[in-house]
Amino acid sequence: MSEPKKVACVERVMQQSSGLHRTMPIKSAVMVGVGGTLGTGLFLSSGDVLSTVGPWGAIILYTDIEFGPTTAIRFSMLLS
Repeated sequence: MSEPKKVACVERVMQQSSGLHRTMPIKSAVMVGVGGTLGTGLFLSSGDVLSTVGPWGAIILYTDIEFGPTTAIRFSMLLS
C-alpha cells in the first residue's frame, strides 16, 4: 500500500494555475509603490515623534500639520 504523494500547497496552486496574467496598469502599480513608501515613512516617523514629544504632543502636532493643507484645499475650492 503506497501512501498518496503529499504536495505542498504552493506547488499545488502552481500546478493548477494557468499562468500569469498582467492586468494591472503601470499607473496603478506606481501608485501602489508610492503609497507603500509614504505609508512606511509615516509609520516610522510617527514612532520618532511619539518618543520625542509624547502622545499629547503628537496629537497637537498632527492636528496643527493637518490644518494647513485642509485650509488650502478649502480656499482653493472657494476660488474655483
